[in-house]
Amino acid sequence: MPRKIIVVVILVLVILSWVGFQYKQKNLCRGKYATLECLKKNLDRVYLDDVKHGTENFAILGIAEKEALECRSIRKTADYLELAKSPTSIVEFREGFDEAIEDLFLENSRCFLEAYLLLDPPSREALTQYIVTRNIVDIVRQEASKYADDPRFKDFVQAILNTN
Repeated sequence: MPRKIIVVVILVLVILSWVGFQYKQKNLCRGKYATLECLKKNLDRVYLDDVKHGTENFAILGIAEKEALECRSIRKTADYLELAKSPTSIVEFREGFDEAIEDLFLENSRCFLEAYLLLDPPSREALTQYIVTRNIVDIVRQEASKYADDPRFKDFVQAILNTN
């Protein structure tokens, strides 16, 4: 008899774990987890769910983009720029991100570059490579040349100016 109870208890625990996992997957980046940090890590996974069930994640991206473009906080701008290293092929996201980087760089290149300096080296590299491989490199190149003599921005400016 005790053996059957143990088997039943284990079975119940397995089922509860599976149900909890399914709930978490369906509610990824929702409620108290609806943050830019969550989206950075799970962008592809939440995209399809968001298309089906509303626009909460798009709202998070919209707020983050607005804060980045306003540049009241260099840290929040840097947090938004870290999206460049999000491995995603979502066309709508990439087009919107391209436009935001372009707007930020043209309207407030100093803010962009200050935020760039707050990024860790892998994020800096990802952002530079993102710009180089997208159709926005020519636009960024024109503005970046104005900062060629500033040693703080040397690596970024050289990488952008040396692309073909």
